[in-house]
Amino acid sequence: MSILMKDSGVQWIGDIPENWKVKVLKRVLAEPLKYGANEAAEFENTDHPRYIRITDFGNDGLLKDDTFKSLEPQIAEPYLLNEGDVLFARSGATVGKTFQFKNYKGKACFAGYLIKANPQNYLISSDFLYYFTKSPAYDTWKESIFTQATIQNIGADKYAYLPVVVPSIKIQKRITDFLDKATLQIDDAIKTKEKQLKTLEALKKSIIHKAVTKGLDDSVEMIDSKIEWIGDIPKSWRVEKLKYIGKSIIGLTYSPNDVTDKENGIHVLRSSNIQNGKMDFGNNVYVDKKIPENLITQKGDILICSRNGSRKLIGKNILIDESNCNCTFGAFMTIFRSNMNKYLYFIFNSTLFSHQAGSFMTSTINQLTINAINNMKVPIPPKDEQKNIIDYLTIEVEKINTLKENVKKQIDKLKEYKKSLIYEYVTGKKQIKG
Repeated sequence: MSILMKDSGVQWIGDIPENWKVKVLKRVLAEPLKYGANEAAEFENTDHPRYIRITDFGNDGLLKDDTFKSLEPQIAEPYLLNEGDVLFARSGATVGKTFQFKNYKGKACFAGYLIKANPQNYLISSDFLYYFTKSPAYDTWKESIFTQATIQNIGADKYAYLPVVVPSIKIQKRITDFLDKATLQIDDAIKTKEKQLKTLEALKKSIIHKAVTKGLDDSVEMIDSKIEWIGDIPKSWRVEKLKYIGKSIIGLTYSPNDVTDKENGIHVLRSSNIQNGKMDFGNNVYVDKKIPENLITQKGDILICSRNGSRKLIGKNILIDESNCNCTFGAFMTIFRSNMNKYLYFIFNSTLFSHQAGSFMTSTINQLTINAINNMKVPIPPKDEQKNIIDYLTIEVEKINTLKENVKKQIDKLKEYKKSLIYEYVTGKKQIKG
C-alpha cells in the first residue's frame, strides 16, 4: 500500500508522508538550547565528570578515548548531560557536527563551543533527531546557513529554527530500530575496508624499509650498521647524519598584516596543504612580504610538518615538484634540501624516519626541531644503487597507492549510501515494511 505524500514546505527535505509534520528544533525540545561551560580543560581526574569539547568527537559522532579532560563537580553541575542529549558544534572547522550522549558510563558535561539539545521525548526521540543530523537534509541546511554569513558559526539562535521532520513516536521507533541495524552493517563494511587500508599502508612501509636498509640484492654481503633501528646494511653502504648530506631550513614567520590575496602575494605552504602524501590547494594563504631566497621552495625539496597541535601529523611530508616550487613555507614547516632527495624522500616515509622523529619529541612538545632532523641517521647506498632503489620503489609504491585509492573510493561510496539511506527513511520517502 502506497503512502500519500505532501510537500514539506522545505526544499531540501522534499515530500514527506501526509500525516508527518515539520517543526523547528526549538518546538520539539524539553528546554531551550543551552551553551556549555567556558572553562579551560586543565584536569584529567577520572573521578570527576568528563569535560566534552568540540575536539573530543569526530564527524562520526564517536567520543575519543585519548582526549579525556574533566571539570570539578561543582563547576560541571549546571552543564551535566543527561541520557539522550544531543550536542551541536557551533564553531570551528567542524561546525555543525553532532554528538549523542548515550550509554556513557559515568557523568559528563560539555564545553562552550557546544550547544545542548534536550529532546522532548513525547514529540521526538533522541535517536531520531540524531539520525536526522546525519542526513544530507541537515548538511544542506548547514550550507544554507553558511552562505548567509561571513563566518562559519551556527549559534543557538540559528539551531533553534532548524527544520526537523517529525513523524509519530511509534514510527520514529520503527525507523531508528531499522537504521540501527542497517547502519551497523554499513559501518562494519567500512571498518573492514579501513583495515584493508592499514594493511596496504603497512605493506608499503615494509617494502620501503627493506629497500632502504637492505637494498634490492639479497645475495650481497651485509655488515652491522651498529644502529639498532637500522640493523644490518650492505657492505658498500654507509650511515650518515642528515646534516652531512643536506640542509634543514625552518619556514617563514609572518603576521596577519602580511596576509593578502593570490594576485598580490606568494603562496605559503602549510601543514594543511599536505593531505595523504599529496599537495592540496584547497586552503591557501598568501603573504605580501620580502622572502629570503633560501625560503623559496625548489623542485626536489622535501617539505616537512615540524610543528603541530596534533602529534600524529608531525613528520608528514611531500616532495616538492613543478606545481609547488617557487612558493614559501610557514614557520611550523621545515624544508630539507640536498642533491639526493628523491632517495631520501622514501626514507622520510619509512619507519626509519618515524622512529627517530618520535624519539626526539617529548610528551609535552609536538615539535621536530632543526637539530633533531639534522642528527637523524640514515643508510646511504652508492649512487647507482640509489637510482635502482628509486626506480623500484616508485613503481611498487604507486601500485599500492592505486590499491589504496580504490579502497578509499569504496569507503566513500559506503558513506554516501549510509547518508542516503538515513535521508530516505527520516524523511519518509521509504517506509519500513510490515
